[in-house]
Amino acid sequence: VSQPVTLTVPGAAEVTAAGGIGLYPDPSMAPNPATGAAPALLPDGTQLHVLASATAPAGGLAYQVATLDGIRTGFVAPVGLAQRDGSPPVISGLTVIPAAFNPTLGQAAAISATAGKPVAWSVAITDGAGKTITTFTGSGPTFTATWNGRDAAGQALPDGAYRLVATANDAWGNPPVTAAATLGL
Repeated sequence: VSQPVTLTVPGAAEVTAAGGIGLYPDPSMAPNPATGAAPALLPDGTQLHVLASATAPAGGLAYQVATLDGIRTGFVAPVGLAQRDGSPPVISGLTVIPAAFNPTLGQAAAISATAGKPVAWSVAITDGAGKTITTFTGSGPTFTATWNGRDAAGQALPDGAYRLVATANDAWGNPPVTAAATLGL
């Protein structure tokens, strides 16, 4: 038997009950009169955004939730759930070494960054007009790449200032975070 849990609002939770939990259209959490069951079922492992808490008519607690993909929304009872990480990632230690280099001499820039938890990384290098020149991707709590001063098609780029924007997305759908640095050719 699952025990009621108190969740952080707003936050994230995961369905942990074997067989799933009921999803209801309102905080009354009334079963379907024809079947006596919940109108919908969220299977074990479903990841949720916890949007709000509400008092059910019988005095119990209900949580307004949405699946991470936003397709299903409704209310759930506070049983069969586990609190999950509802905080966005944090990017630290974004470095570009050297900050200026000469690709015609075979030089390149080493790019690295760290996040406080596993994330999906996207690191875009843009020109002075903001046009994306090339993008690196990866996953995990750290990111490393080497940029050789060429665009995505392998063409050498002109001397000038370029901007690097690192974006980190976590698996819980928290807002992505970015960090930026400049580099020069």
